[in-house]
Amino acid sequence: MRRYVVSIVSTIVFAFLLLIGNAGPAAALTQDQQRLVDEKADAILTTAKDLIGQAVYGYYNVNVTPMRMGCGGYVYYVFLQNGIDLGTLNNNIQSELGEYVAKNDLQKGDLVFFDANKTDQNPTTHVGIYYGNNKIIHMASEELDIVISDLSGSYYTKNYYTARRVIPTYLLPQNSTPAGSIVETAESLMGIAKYGSYNETKLTFNSPEFVYYVCKENGVDLGTKYSNQQARLGQPVSKDKLQPGDLLFFAITPGGNITSRSLVGIYSGSNEFVVCSYINPKTGEGVVKGNLSDAKYSSKFVTARRVL
Repeated sequence: MRRYVVSIVSTIVFAFLLLIGNAGPAAALTQDQQRLVDEKADAILTTAKDLIGQAVYGYYNVNVTPMRMGCGGYVYYVFLQNGIDLGTLNNNIQSELGEYVAKNDLQKGDLVFFDANKTDQNPTTHVGIYYGNNKIIHMASEELDIVISDLSGSYYTKNYYTARRVIPTYLLPQNSTPAGSIVETAESLMGIAKYGSYNETKLTFNSPEFVYYVCKENGVDLGTKYSNQQARLGQPVSKDKLQPGDLLFFAITPGGNITSRSLVGIYSGSNEFVVCSYINPKTGEGVVKGNLSDAKYSSKFVTARRVL
């Protein structure tokens, strides 16, 4: 639980996050969104618990071999192993990520912060991950390493500082961003837009035309309605680095190339994407959610591009 002086760069980042990070309590989620958040929280806690007996206290860095890390490094590492890059090992900066959450509203996966020295300039001295049942799991000290502690303990009640809900911020599309708006538009057309010749009035499109239209509706002109040309836009992105709004390209057959009308999807997060596909010849309804884990898609995946 040792403190350290925040570097100049960290101080600048912290000041910026201070301006944007205190925008009120955590927003309410839909039932489906909450399910995704709960699943991610459970996975994070599983990783956190699996490190008991493996990782030891190592001040403010993260070493994988041997596994040594401080409290902020432990949080960073556990989240990173589950696809969420908090971008910092610094628990002071971590205390401004995501959204504020009241102590009586804590949920699994929330970050809980403590300040054992209220006279210095650093807002926090320690961080843990809420485990449920009024407990946190954390890299406690050189003597204890990783433990699960009850928040009713004297140290935790006396030094409690704040809590932040970060999982929804990183897991769910943020509709205030261009990428989030594109995903929202694509999802809103599910069950409405149909597969067919390009017609904005009737909302009929083939796969790359659907992507073109959705982007255009959000002020992004791709300049082409052809898959093979869209696949050359922006920058390539690896499958493990996908972000909402990225474009996914699929061949017609496994191992094939991208043609002018190959399947193109808009990544929406959690391994899912929105795509306009000719799946029902009777109705023409084609805007659906796909999953990259599905063999019919994974075997035909060719590339992904970040165009925003």
